[in-house]
Amino acid sequence: MDTSLHAGVLAALTVVGGIDNRPRIGGVVLSDSIEGPATVCKFLLPNKVLVQCHESSNVKKISVGHCRTGPKVPFAMERLPVTEAILDTWANLLCK
Repeated sequence: MDTSLHAGVLAALTVVGGIDNRPRIGGVVLSDSIEGPATVCKFLLPNKVLVQCHESSNVKKISVGHCRTGPKVPFAMERLPVTEAILDTWANLLCK
């Protein structure tokens, strides 16, 4: 596998999740500074993340260092819109 294809596959799998244990956009995190689990909305500088709390829907800015990965939410392919662009993307990822 060439380097650019390898990098593309790793990037796609990182977005989907399960490759490593770091916070990611759309991933669930826990922290002592928030109540319950929250979803990462955006990465901010320096070393902060914007999260939306599940219980209250409040949006908070917290330090990445204080985040720990929350419970895993399995990737559900059936929840993605089935468009031509999505099908082409998956075909390229799986068939190369």
